Amino acid sequence: MVIEPKHNLTVLYGIWCNYKLKRYTEAEKLISENKQLHENNEYSSCYELFVLLVKCRENIPSMKLINLAIKIVEDFKQGEDYELVNFYIDIVLDLFNRSGNELEKIKYLEMKVNLTKKH
Repeated sequence: MVIEPKHNLTVLYGIWCNYKLKRYTEAEKLISENKQLHENNEYSSCYELFVLLVKCRENIPSMKLINLAIKIVEDFKQGEDYELVNFYIDIVLDLFNRSGNELEKIKYLEMKVNLTKKH
């Protein structure tokens, strides 16, 4: 798969798509080819999140993975980008679902409902 133009967001999206399609080898290839994103202040958190997601695959997520996803939601929540916040809330919800943490999941479901009502 060739991603053109090779923009940081398209690379992250490529990693995400391969992860969701369970094409982990392709996702790992994109990760290894784009390690510079780890050093980029704007994209490093998202890159690290996707790296951890790919490593975790469909297993029970680690607290490090969950906490990073929560941090990203909190960081993006400060802005006005509804779609981006909604996207990362969905990731957090999936992680809580896989970890069996229903109480925290409820908090983020409420956040998602409130965000949706506003938009």
